[in-house]
Amino acid sequence: MARCMKSEKQGHFVFYGAMVCEGVIALIWAAAGCSLYEVTDGLNTGLAQALAMGQSKAIYDVCSKTMGGVGIALAMIGVVVCPITSGDTAFRSARLTLADWFKIDQDSYGNRLKLCIPVLGVGAFPGIGNALGFINYTVIWRYFSWTNQTLAMIVLWAASMYLFKEKKNFWITAVPATFMSAVSATYFVLAPECLGGLLNHKTAEGAIVYNTAVAYPVGILFAIAMLALFLYATKKADGEKDCIIDISPSSSIPIPIHNRKSRLPGRPAGGFLLVQRNNELRQKEQECRQDAQKYAKKFGRVH
Repeated sequence: MARCMKSEKQGHFVFYGAMVCEGVIALIWAAAGCSLYEVTDGLNTGLAQALAMGQSKAIYDVCSKTMGGVGIALAMIGVVVCPITSGDTAFRSARLTLADWFKIDQDSYGNRLKLCIPVLGVGAFPGIGNALGFINYTVIWRYFSWTNQTLAMIVLWAASMYLFKEKKNFWITAVPATFMSAVSATYFVLAPECLGGLLNHKTAEGAIVYNTAVAYPVGILFAIAMLALFLYATKKADGEKDCIIDISPSSSIPIPIHNRKSRLPGRPAGGFLLVQRNNELRQKEQECRQDAQKYAKKFGRVH
């Protein structure tokens, strides 16, 4: 999506709009799954039976029960057309990423084919394996879903640190990052393809009983640990300030400057910069001044 935008100003509308729409669709499917199928002893056994025949069958069943023939047509669009466009976007993104890494210009069709053919070949491997029964594509899809959410968690934490360094409100991303940390960790513990195979069990009807008594506390503790690590990093970064004494031809009096940035703007020729790492500015400021006076006297800049 970012590759298709003409300006970064469109990012707010495009990405937030896409996430809101995706969330609404997820809520609709969740509501349909909870309301259309039989629930036995608190377990959605009806939905489990439908999913046992495949996700495509469950989508077809929900659409036909709620919207009839129109729903079946929508199911075909959702099951066939949407994954094709998603795959096209994924392959194009992979090609452009590789082009950036290896600095291969993509203006000519020849250079595009140099990357398209290997990328499509790698993508065809799981598809052919699924068709022949060697690879369960639904498991790969679930792994993709988990890595997608985990990537969102990582990006949110990185954005939070960026906002902190820019002295902006970092809680606007730190709170969602904490929530996504809990979601990612909980899924990792519950999912059958992860740790769920060791912790979950099945009923006589074949429905999976998820061990939420373990997964939920683990997810919450992981989120708290990530938030604590982030706050510790911000506190550490806040304490690691530089004590900079600028003695340049334009300055006859040593001036202490406190700056978090390690890269400093250039000074006029003939100037002198004394940079001393100082975690306790109030206690070390006097020492910086004394050193500055010593070097200023040596270079004849004391008045």
